[in-house]
Amino acid sequence: MFYKIIKIFTSVLLFLSVARMPYDYYNFLHIAVFVSSLIVGYSYYKSYNILVFFFAVCALVFNPIYNVTLHRSSWIGLDIMFGSLFLATFFIKMPDSEKK
Repeated sequence: MFYKIIKIFTSVLLFLSVARMPYDYYNFLHIAVFVSSLIVGYSYYKSYNILVFFFAVCALVFNPIYNVTLHRSSWIGLDIMFGSLFLATFFIKMPDSEKK
């Protein structure tokens, strides 16, 4: 249940970021998506190797230490793509480690 809440919360944050938001929202978004990507990616480590790769890429793009500089239209595409990833994994059968 914990992982499902993280996935929904993160996907909502990513879809909301398509709208114009204050700069502090995007700083919070980078931290939240980075941490969520690491947590969810680790939960898929033993069973879904391709998902681990996608969540690792997400964590690299949204890392709060070294900001990736892209044009706004590129960020919108990435926000929708990674928001869809978090939302799609909400419906994937959970590995045994995630059922705890």
